[in-house]
Amino acid sequence: MPSTTADENCGSSGSGGGSGGSGGSGGGPGPATVTADYETSTASATTSTISNQIELVNHGTSAIPLANLTIRYWFTEDGSQPLEYACDYAPIGCSNVAGSFATVSPAVTGADHYLQIGFTSGAGSLAPGASTGGLQNRIYQASYATMTQTNDYSFNAADTSFTASPVITVYDNGTLIYGTEP
Repeated sequence: MPSTTADENCGSSGSGGGSGGSGGSGGGPGPATVTADYETSTASATTSTISNQIELVNHGTSAIPLANLTIRYWFTEDGSQPLEYACDYAPIGCSNVAGSFATVSPAVTGADHYLQIGFTSGAGSLAPGASTGGLQNRIYQASYATMTQTNDYSFNAADTSFTASPVITVYDNGTLIYGTEP
């Protein structure tokens, strides 16, 4: 069963920490470098459901507890209905994946909201050289109103297979370790 949440005002974006690039800590010796790879499932300019897959890849030398990591997908709502998130599939189990929404205030070009994806302790750790596998995500308004993807910061219609995507940001215990915020 998909994991869903519709908490549209769970916080606001601001600094978020860091200035982009990669690096960060991994809870053990050696640097842990994590990237977010992205694949769109819906490449059309408009859609009632933003569908994609995101996987985290550990290019570092130490394991990283997934519960320490969060992912942000930045987008424009293009409406006023409550937002919904669904995890359709995750190799680590959708029960170990949680999604929530935050309003970007003030809004910036390409983003008035972001989806934040986090993990429970049951998700385990991301080993060096390993990936989470594709987390199949859906974002939609409760009424399934049409949303425009081409004005979304994190969207790229050309990414129809997994591609490192620095417009999707990754945080380790709240500190930006990959990507650039809008």
